Amino acid sequence: MLLGSKIHGVGNTIRWKVDYKYWLDNAADIQTMNITSSSATLQIGAIQILGKHLYFFLNGGTVGEQATLTLTMVDNFGERKIDTVQFSVIAS
Repeated sequence: MLLGSKIHGVGNTIRWKVDYKYWLDNAADIQTMNITSSSATLQIGAIQILGKHLYFFLNGGTVGEQATLTLTMVDNFGERKIDTVQFSVIAS
């Protein structure tokens, strides 16, 4: 499911948060998260999982670039969810 479309300033490092609290069961927490980028220049940095919340850093990119991040999450019940976020890279 497409979570949204965002802008990213070229060369910036931004910390993003994805909130899964409305999707996860009350007793569920995120166990694993894999994030991939369709771009060779827009890269994912450190990924941090805190209960029902996911944090990750995004850096790099080239002006005018369009990239899709694919987020694959598995919770402690084995449920799997795949989401995407589209990024447009702009001059900062």
